[in-house]
Amino acid sequence: SFKILRFIVVTEAIGAMILTIHFLRYENVGNAIWFGIFHAISAFCNAGFSIYADSLMGFQSDPVINFTIMGLIICGGLGFTVLGSLNSFLRGAKNQRLNTHTWLVVVVSFILIGVGAMFILALENDTAPMHGLSVFDKVMAALFQSVSTRTAGFNTIDFTCLKTSTLFFMCILMFIGASPGSTGGGIKTTTFATLFLFVRAKLKGNSQVNVRGRRIPDETIIKSFLIVAISAALVALFTFL
Repeated sequence: SFKILRFIVVTEAIGAMILTIHFLRYENVGNAIWFGIFHAISAFCNAGFSIYADSLMGFQSDPVINFTIMGLIICGGLGFTVLGSLNSFLRGAKNQRLNTHTWLVVVVSFILIGVGAMFILALENDTAPMHGLSVFDKVMAALFQSVSTRTAGFNTIDFTCLKTSTLFFMCILMFIGASPGSTGGGIKTTTFATLFLFVRAKLKGNSQVNVRGRRIPDETIIKSFLIVAISAALVALFTFL
């Protein structure tokens, strides 16, 4: 638990420092420090709260703000177990191998980010929210929304002008959410991955679900189905209400 606390403090401190230094371009010293700390904590905790009334739309073309916030959201959304495993793996610990859970979380997370960004960019490329932006800014905005939509809630484009199809797709990303043991919500990336692998295995005629040479237990698959079913039922209920 101390290692988790230390990681949280160090990560948020680095994010706050970068944001504070950059906010000095727009705010006085006091506001820059407060805004930097607030947004760093909000991003890492996947809270999505912003001091600005329009969230982060005023920084739509600012790569430092965008990529710092994205980095904090991703760190918070991967899960502390995964971050610990990645830390050991990157340090080259003896006999350390990237375990299946960590591998699955990282791969699925970045696939969802990439696919989400491509969909958002394709759907909104020529619409009002991205009108007048350069190609780089459009890609950055799509990436930011793909990262943030899954579980945080910041925005750099105007949601009131988005297509219904884009909003629906974002709802799917929100439903999947972040990873187990993280600061984010949703049914979790591992649940989504388990169901995807199960469907793929059945379509191929395989009786077992395997990932990286390891079999996923039937109990885990059943739990994944139950999580999705219950979550979908709750979403349907509250949407109706």
